[in-house]
Formats: sequence, C-alpha cells, structure tokens
Amino acid sequence: MPYFLTSFGSCRGSLLKITIFSLAVICSWFFPAHAAPAPSFAAAVGYTANTYSSTFDKSQVDMTNTTNAGYKWYVSRFFGFGVTSVSGVVLNSDASVTLENNGAANTGILSAGANPDGGWVGTAFGGGGYFEAVIKFNPALISGDGWPSWWSMSLEHMAQLPTVQWPGQAKGPGAQYYEHYMEPDIMEYDVAGTAGGKAYGAAIHDWSGIWPNFINKTQPWPAFVVTTPAATDFNQYHKFGMLWVPATASKKGSVQYYFDDQATTSGVSWTQYTNQAPTPAASMDSWTYGVLDQQHLVLILGSGSRGPMTVQSVNAWQKSDYYNGHDGKIAVKLPDLNGTSPTILPADGHYTDS
Repeated sequence: MPYFLTSFGSCRGSLLKITIFSLAVICSWFFPAHAAPAPSFAAAVGYTANTYSSTFDKSQVDMTNTTNAGYKWYVSRFFGFGVTSVSGVVLNSDASVTLENNGAANTGILSAGANPDGGWVGTAFGGGGYFEAVIKFNPALISGDGWPSWWSMSLEHMAQLPTVQWPGQAKGPGAQYYEHYMEPDIMEYDVAGTAGGKAYGAAIHDWSGIWPNFINKTQPWPAFVVTTPAATDFNQYHKFGMLWVPATASKKGSVQYYFDDQATTSGVSWTQYTNQAPTPAASMDSWTYGVLDQQHLVLILGSGSRGPMTVQSVNAWQKSDYYNGHDGKIAVKLPDLNGTSPTILPADGHYTDS
C-alpha cells in the first residue's frame, strides 16, 4: 500500500481528523481536476490513469515560493540556482503560462522543487508513463541564451538522494556520490540552425561519474532530431510527448517520443538494468538508459533569455500513482510491479519500510 494510503485510508469520507487542505491535496493526486482520456498508444501499455493534470494559475503554480505542498509547479530550483524570477513566469487569463528568461538551463517551473530544509516538495514520476505538454512558441523570437524546453531529470540527482550513487563504485573527494542518473529531454528547440526550422531535439541522456567529470551517453546525431511535417506552425499549439515503458527480465524497456500523437523517429530501448558496472564513455551497452527504471522524473518547463514559450497544459498517464514520489517521500525500490510494497525515502534521507 502506498505510504499516503497507510495513514489516510481513502479519499472517500473517513473518520480521520485531517484538514480540508490535506484532503484536497491527496485527492488531487488520484483525481486530477482536469482528467483527460489517455492517448490510444498509452492506453495500449496500461497507462490509463491520469495521475497528473495541470493548467496554470496561482492555485497550481507556487508563484510566491512558499514551498508548501499542494502545488503542481514550483519555482524553487535545485543546486543553489535559487528561485525563478516571477518576471519570467506569466500566468495568462486563459490558464496557460508563458515562460521566458529562465536562464541558460531553461529551468522555469518544476513539478518538484527544492525546499529550505534541503529536501524537496512536489511530484516526481516513477514506474513509467506517458507525459505530454501542449506548447506554442514563435521561432522568429528565439535568440540569446537558452531556448523553449520541455524536459525532465532524475530527482535522485536533483535532490542528491542516496540512491543516485552507482552501487559498487567508490565515492569521490568529500564523499561525493559516484552518480548515475537520467535526463530525458522531450522537446528542445535547439537544432533549427542545423536541422531546419521545423525540427526540434528529443534526446535522452544517461549521465554518470563524479561531478564535474560526468560521462554523457546519448543518441548520436541526428537520431534525436525530430523533423515535423512541412505545414507545422510552432506559433500554434502542438502536443509534445514521451512514452516510457520500463524493462522487465524478459522484455526491453523503451522511451518513444511523440509529436501531435504521432510516434517520431526519436526513441531508445534497453535491457533490464541490474546495477551493472560502468563501462567506457564510448560504450553503448544494451542496458544503457535502463537506470531510468529505478528513478523518478521531475518534469521541467522553461525557455531562454529571448524566446517566450507558452504552455496550455501538462498531463501524465500511468498505471497508477503507486510509484510516484510526493513531498519528500518516495518509493526507492523500482519498479516491482507485482504489488510488493516499496521502500520509502523521506526527505531526511533515512530509509523506512512501508
């Protein structure tokens, strides 16, 4: 049973003494206010639960950086990068958000953010799923540092959880982790100069090593380039999605990228990762990218110094919310999809059983 159910029971009427706010937060994890049907290709692999559904207003975006639970998006960034300037996050009257000047890392708002005590708040996604954002931008306005981006990164790295350590590898100076983590980028408008104005990048990165000497394993050029139809107008809304299916002992895992509900040429697959030892940077192993199946993704939206990006909505469909992390608590044994209870890692980094 997930950790929040052990203390809560269910979202139906109960005798537990909880606040109305807590009830709203927990119910929102299971019953998003704007629940939408899953795309057919997501439903075909069992992703029918709309575990996350968001538009953008002050009830969903933590614009004042309270770092309180209950928001869908946070402006508190990790690694000491501080808080996204509110001038770069504009909540529009139609419940969309326009993002600009969020720094060269294109980190504007995040589904999980850093909180002052060194922990994290929000939602990180584990166990696979389909993740979709509806986005528009004007390519003619893009210049300077950064670009329109819809991407993700392992919470294990961002929050420096103990599980980012590659098992069996020696830590670095000052007990720095020998890290192993993922960065799946769903849409980055960063290839127009070489691939044309109708193209964007959809790359997946398997990072490892001791900072700052990380190894980055990713698809070669131009495997991660998505060329959209000739009639595509990025000034109009389009769907950009990523389908993540974890590997099993008998079946490969995969990430496949989608544009307007159509599979693109960008995607990767892997065999089950079981903590194999690192290999040289040039070696692309059958299990490369497989550590994703053990981790949890923070969803990130942002754009560069000149080039606004407007987002209408974000949705996630999964088998269930079971393997997602919320507000400093996370299932760290992933993905046992046979029903075994996960181990929970609270914000203080101490393991407890649930």
